[in-house]
Amino acid sequence: QEPLHLPLYTAILDTIALPPGSTLLDGGCGAGMLSLLAAERGLTVTGLDVSESFLDFARRRAPAVTFVIGDLQTLPFETDSFDAIVGCNSFQFVPNPNLAVREAARVLHSGGCFVLAVFDAPEKCEGASPINAILSLLPSLGADTPGPFVLSNEEKLETLISGSGFAVDGVYRVDTPWRYPDRETALRAFMSA
Repeated sequence: QEPLHLPLYTAILDTIALPPGSTLLDGGCGAGMLSLLAAERGLTVTGLDVSESFLDFARRRAPAVTFVIGDLQTLPFETDSFDAIVGCNSFQFVPNPNLAVREAARVLHSGGCFVLAVFDAPEKCEGASPINAILSLLPSLGADTPGPFVLSNEEKLETLISGSGFAVDGVYRVDTPWRYPDRETALRAFMSA
């Protein structure tokens, strides 16, 4: 699934437009594609994820990036460590997003850039159908349980960010079409979840 989010990763890196040498934390980096793209732009990148298997893959993919196992709610970094922090489809999966965003504020330099990317509201997200089909196979979860759409409400997202001391610059939508070369590839991508 990760390559399908390339338009999002590119839009984020173009928007924050950090000069080479700037420090970026890719919070919830997964398999490391955004980290790799940022490093290719000359940024000093640290990728953080809770999954050691994702990090093993990311380390092979992007050897110039420092990858660290860790939790977004208790970041293992000193205060004022980064020029920018990006969280792509990660903050909505932590038990306490408020705590995670406050941690991001703690490790971000004053005046730094924080980008939080989440799925759009289910009624606006074409990927909601297959995602909901996968979720239907899991035990019943409450409305505030971490998951793909828990931060998809624009007002809730802005409240979360501003409540941690960040100024909200805006909410932007980026189309990330999920197109596959064939049905087998699509099924493989979704069945991996």
